[in-house]
Amino acid sequence: MLPFDPQTDYAEYLASEARTPNSILHEFVLLFDPNDGSIHIFFEGKDDFLFYPSFLRATIDYESAHIHNCKGKPVVREVKDYISRNGYPPNRFMFFVDRDFDDYLGCQMISDASTYITDGYAIENDLAHLDCAKILLSDVVGMRRTDPEYSMIIDTLAKSAEEFAKAIKPIMAWCIAMRAKGAILNLNNAKLNQMFDVFSDGVVKRKPNGFNNFVTATKACDVEVTVEELKRSLDLINSDEPKYWVRGKYALWHFELALAKVLGEINSQRKASALAPLPIPSALREHKLFELMGGRIQAPASLTRFLAGYA
Repeated sequence: MLPFDPQTDYAEYLASEARTPNSILHEFVLLFDPNDGSIHIFFEGKDDFLFYPSFLRATIDYESAHIHNCKGKPVVREVKDYISRNGYPPNRFMFFVDRDFDDYLGCQMISDASTYITDGYAIENDLAHLDCAKILLSDVVGMRRTDPEYSMIIDTLAKSAEEFAKAIKPIMAWCIAMRAKGAILNLNNAKLNQMFDVFSDGVVKRKPNGFNNFVTATKACDVEVTVEELKRSLDLINSDEPKYWVRGKYALWHFELALAKVLGEINSQRKASALAPLPIPSALREHKLFELMGGRIQAPASLTRFLAGYA
């Protein structure tokens, strides 16, 4: 039961609640019409608006859909639970969330016909991928796969991604161990350029105080983890691909920087040979690759299967 009369004091209540489960539910209750057939889409956050709409438009009448920005996975979870409990028709809803660390923590949302969970940690992991680099080199930089530098760029990126995963792995294991103990972490506070060096030849090194800098920047509680707890977290992720445990925003930060570095090195070599430089997209330097490539990459196979249920 709603804690207010949606026809009288909705605006006042919504302003006070901001983006909470209650505010999203109130918004939904006012907009839901059992007879109009429109779909309600619940996104976890603003970045979803840069990624999913191009795929959704090819499947549903996106322009008539009701889009809700929940600003957090917990809100999506609570809204979904409310809708399920109250018997709304499941084919009228779509829920989109990131996988996060929740598989390792045993608290993952249930993936069903109305709920899409990213393959990797987050949608950014789908962008920080060699397939995305190939599309960018072709569509934006204007290279051909037969160009002599093309394979070198892809090989260097692959090496850099492997080295970055190795360098950040203990840090990600620490995050999981901390979260398992209920710790509060401000992961957005990490300044990765103070923790890692990324070079144009694919080498990535964690700075001498990189781990400690990360802990200082992100830790917002008194919780501590032991060496044994850290080792257990490492064992937990050891057999998984990095896309499952490297935070998406960190993976994308590395991808943008590594690609900019290798393109910069190639242009230095081209200049020395009196050749025209390759155009380097400003999105790489400004860390706005999401905006540039979100609608260009191919939909993950899991997303295609999910959307097929609404076609």
